[in-house]
Amino acid sequence: MLSWLKRESLATLAMLGAALTVLAQLRHAIPMAPWLERLLDYWQEILRDVWRPPLDWLGVPLHPHLVAALTLAVFLALIAAGGRVSARLAGKPLPPIELNRFLDGMSWPSLIVFAALAIVFLVGQGDAEPLVLWGSRDAGRYGFAIKTAVG
Repeated sequence: MLSWLKRESLATLAMLGAALTVLAQLRHAIPMAPWLERLLDYWQEILRDVWRPPLDWLGVPLHPHLVAALTLAVFLALIAAGGRVSARLAGKPLPPIELNRFLDGMSWPSLIVFAALAIVFLVGQGDAEPLVLWGSRDAGRYGFAIKTAVG
């Protein structure tokens, strides 16, 4: 059991980070326990501190929806990397990563999960600080969802 936990640690930690990010995005749409709201506020504060330097360097405003989308994209990539690390440590053969076969390992359930995450982020945006792209709130909402789905 300990060796399994060691193999799966990267993917498991990435899943925890992704779950916290999704919950933080939904906290205005779903009632949550006060202790969980405090944890999610702290989580979002950490994420803002992490993303502030690179976004400032790029000249992009630090918007909470953008921070959430970038964070989720990173955690989803880490989940995939964790799966490859786990397979390698378990001694399972790994197929090569080739761009022309990029979607070969994709399953319909995983694509449905990604689509659901995009929808969660659309619903969870709330109206407090809308993301505006090209002068349009709708473009900001869909642009946000598209960034999340691409991640």
